[in-house]
Formats: sequence, structure tokens, C-alpha cells
Amino acid sequence: EGMPVEIYRKDRSRMWVSLNSREVRDGKGNLLYYEGTNEDITEQKLMQDMIRENERRYRHLVENSNDIIITTDLKGILTYINPVAERVSGYTVSELYGKPFYRFVRADYRKQMEILYKKQLLEKAPLVYQEFPLFLKDGSEKWIGQQVQLIYDHDKVTGFQATAIDITDRRKAEEEQRAREKLTAIVETAGM
Repeated sequence: EGMPVEIYRKDRSRMWVSLNSREVRDGKGNLLYYEGTNEDITEQKLMQDMIRENERRYRHLVENSNDIIITTDLKGILTYINPVAERVSGYTVSELYGKPFYRFVRADYRKQMEILYKKQLLEKAPLVYQEFPLFLKDGSEKWIGQQVQLIYDHDKVTGFQATAIDITDRRKAEEEQRAREKLTAIVETAGM
């Protein structure tokens, strides 16, 4: 029942059918013949193929993105980690998956982030941005800039998805600029 089969039409164009067949036997159980029906499922098959191809493209995009991409449940437990997250953090997927996201954030930022994401959830804010230091497996840290969106299943929020980038170099440059500005101010004050 329901076996998908590709066949040719009389004009040699292809089509997909759902094939249903059964054996017809006489009273003694001897096979008399087969009978069956088929239903044109060409459009359905094309839609399934298109969905499958879109899923393949989406997977390729996410897995090969230059950005960190993660998802969590509502409690902040990591449910998806793309390969960039592995490369940036030094942790493997198995070391990250199923762990609380906050565990990898420097302690002095955890409460602030928790409050921000609870507020996002309560207000159903479509997007929030946060910068924070991330602990790496080797014990060092990197600064991360992260955009977080809510994940919906119909009308119910089921988790969070985030895209993030390493902003360590930018943060260092900003700190160096502030230090130069402070030094310039001191030199100008001393010159007065």
C-alpha cells in the first residue's frame, strides 16, 4: 500500500504514483490475479523533494556559516551547536550539548543575561543583543556579540536561537582607544 513509483506517461514524460495492489485468490487459496490502483502524487513528490532540498541548503548554510549558531530550550539548555561554536569555544558538540548555556559565560555577566532573556520572553521581544565574555575550553575567554530570537512552535515559545560573532578584537580596539583618549586628556590637563 502507498508505494511511491516513478512511471512514464504515454508521451514519455515522467510522473509519480502511489501504488496499491493486492492478490486475488480463489476459495482454495490459489492465486488468480493481482489488482491494484494508483494515484498521481507527482505534485506531492515534487513538494517533498523541494522541502528536502531546502532542508539540505539550510543545513549547509547553518553548518558552514561564519557565525556561531546555537539553540536552547526555555531553561537555557543547549539543544543545537554549529561547528563554528566548536571552533571558537574549543569544546566539542558533545561537551556543549545538553549543558546550560550560562555555564560558559563569565560569572559576573550571567545574572544580567538571565534578566535580559527573561524580559525578552515576557515581552515577546523579537530580538535582543548582548555582549559577554565566553569561557573557552583552554581557560581563556573571548568576547561574543550575540543576537537572540525566540523560537516558536505555533503560538507557543519553546526556546531561543542565537547567532553570535567573536568581537574580542573590536573590544580590545575600543579599550585601547579609551586608554588613548584618557592619556590625551591627562596630557592636556597637565599642559594647562
